Amino acid sequence: MEIKVLSLFDGLSGGQLALRGLGISPVRYYASEIDPFAVEVTQTNFPDTVHLGDVVKLRRYLCATPSNREKIKALPYCTAKTRRLIEQVEQILSGGIDLVMGGSPCQG
Repeated sequence: MEIKVLSLFDGLSGGQLALRGLGISPVRYYASEIDPFAVEVTQTNFPDTVHLGDVVKLRRYLCATPSNREKIKALPYCTAKTRRLIEQVEQILSGGIDLVMGGSPCQG
C-alpha cells in the first residue's frame, strides 16, 4: 500500500518505523519537526523525508487560501525559505494526504 503521510511533531520519525512494520511504504512522507537532532536522525534513517519545519508556520500556510498564499509570497520581506515552504504546502494540498499523524510536543 502506497500512501502520502503528513507527520506533525515527527520527532525521530517513529511513525515511519510503525508504517514499515505494517508493510506500508509511503510514497511521500512530510514531516514537521524543529529539533535539529531529531531531523538529523530522521534524515539518516529516512533520507526521502520532506521536512517542513515548524508546525506553527506550517499551519499558517495550510490554513491560508491560495490567493492569500500568493499575497504572502509577494511581500517584500517574504524569504526564500518561506516561499519554499509555501510551495511545499501547495504540493501537499494538490496531491492530497492519506494519513495525518502526530504526537503531543515534548514541551507540552
